[in-house]
Amino acid sequence: MPHGRETPDYGPPWPSTDEYAMRLDPALTEWALSSAGALEDSACVRAARANYTELAARRPPAVRYGDSASGEIYWSGRRATEWARNATRYWTAGQGVFGATQNEDYAFATAHAALGRAGRVNATRLVVLRGASDYTHEPAGANFSQWFFGSLKCADDAFASLLAAGRPLLEDVLAGRAP
Repeated sequence: MPHGRETPDYGPPWPSTDEYAMRLDPALTEWALSSAGALEDSACVRAARANYTELAARRPPAVRYGDSASGEIYWSGRRATEWARNATRYWTAGQGVFGATQNEDYAFATAHAALGRAGRVNATRLVVLRGASDYTHEPAGANFSQWFFGSLKCADDAFASLLAAGRPLLEDVLAGRAP
């Protein structure tokens, strides 16, 4: 159930997003999306998505914008993914769309914001690159345990994608071409 509720209702009225959601600078985000490098569609990645019926899961690798859900424990599966979709919508006052799971990005963004309040960094200048090397839930009809413990994990491909996407951004920042 959502924090502060007595039923599993994720609808309005929405909680304050100030404490639980961080919004990145829209202009910086748009620049990052348009400047990122192309990603390779490897054999591992093609095999990992082959059994999914959802359109989003079947698309080849690309740099995408989305909201991430953070938690204190590792989770996986269709029910947990549905929770993440509901929680993302709830904690962003209906504006967020779940795109990925993570744990450390929110902590890093919180620390970055604190440094901004202390005058040590420009807190609006944060771009988060996250490589997705697996899905949050099993394909339709798959046995969860077999999928979870035996599924393809394309971690090397995800790392290569981070480098491919992030290198042009870093080069632009270092050359003073970032907005």
